[in-house]
Amino acid sequence: MKKIKRDFVNTDYQNPRKKINASKRKKKVILITIIFILLIFISGSVFILIGPQFRISQIEILGLKNIKRESIEKIIDEELNKGIIFKHNNIFLFNINTIEQNISKTYILESFEIEKSFNPAQISILLEEKVSALTYITTDECFNIDINGLIIEPCNELSVEFIQIRDESGEKLYAGDLALYKQTIDYIIKLDDEISAQGIEVRTYKLPSRYSSDLRVVTDKGFEIYFNKTLTIEEQLKKFNIIVREEIGPDKLNTVQYIDLRFGEKVFYK
Repeated sequence: MKKIKRDFVNTDYQNPRKKINASKRKKKVILITIIFILLIFISGSVFILIGPQFRISQIEILGLKNIKRESIEKIIDEELNKGIIFKHNNIFLFNINTIEQNISKTYILESFEIEKSFNPAQISILLEEKVSALTYITTDECFNIDINGLIIEPCNELSVEFIQIRDESGEKLYAGDLALYKQTIDYIIKLDDEISAQGIEVRTYKLPSRYSSDLRVVTDKGFEIYFNKTLTIEEQLKKFNIIVREEIGPDKLNTVQYIDLRFGEKVFYK
């Protein structure tokens, strides 16, 4: 019978229990290290999120002309007060994209920039307002619109510097919507110049709807003039002057309710 020769040189005589204990100690050290790192990370995150030095303390808004500062601050405050555990008044949680979107929903601007700074924690806004030319009044709202008919912003109060247009249709509109076509805007601006040249001051222009061809001019003397936007201003004002001169009398205009110029050669008044 052949004997098996043992290899005593390469045989491992270490206690297997010691190997298991060493492996457990190694895993324990790794686990403790991971927990320690997580605790440092969580502590650092909490410190960043609730530390007073990271709380937004200043808001700078530059470029305001017609828009009230309080209106912009209200939009910003809504973002600052978001959050249940951690408020968004923290410089790291404050979302400048949300602010830009919310301001753009209310105001149409030429340009808008918003930046964060960390020393101190501050929000800086630089904006340029679009130039408003007219005030557009609906049943329960008022807007400033530009010369292209685009709604720029809600108006806080009626300005005598702007041409006032009243839409009587009750249609709901928002910032960024097209209130009037540019052809209508151009027609009203030209008509305003022509009527003013005749010594008549216009209080407001009334439209049954923004799509209507009818345009009613409310004058400072109390009477209204009905225009048709499909007819030229020149031919309608010519008929107006004839009827005033030959039938009504310039000194009797305050007794008239309206003069209707919408039907070609025919002119009606009451």
